[in-house]
Amino acid sequence: EISGSVDFRSDLVLWEAADGLYSLNLATGVRENVSELINANSWRLNSSFSNLQRYEGDFTRWNDWVIYKAASGIFGFHLRKHEARPILLPLLDQDVRVTYRYPVALSGGQLIVTGLESSSGSVWADGPLYRVDLNAVLQ
Repeated sequence: EISGSVDFRSDLVLWEAADGLYSLNLATGVRENVSELINANSWRLNSSFSNLQRYEGDFTRWNDWVIYKAASGIFGFHLRKHEARPILLPLLDQDVRVTYRYPVALSGGQLIVTGLESSSGSVWADGPLYRVDLNAVLQ
């Protein structure tokens, strides 16, 4: 059952359900739990930060990449290679906490992300927009 965003393209449909992100390949009819593929991915920053790439929601698509809010930051997951890459990681040890949310990928490769800021540890509802060139980060 769909419980969140949906992305329709000529090759693939992506949707959020209560238990994760799913895809349906329109050519083959194969359905996959993309969030399980992301969470099983071997990408690690180091042994202390081994689950940063875990899927938490807020997805968008750019070419063969799903861009999503991860356990920490914004990540990309290549749908064919099953490879995760960090796009934006939060700074540690700073006075203001930034939680990246609501990624939007534009067709030219620009990613727009809202950075929810807080000095108290709780996440606020507003913050600045960040722009990332996906052509430079994911190619």
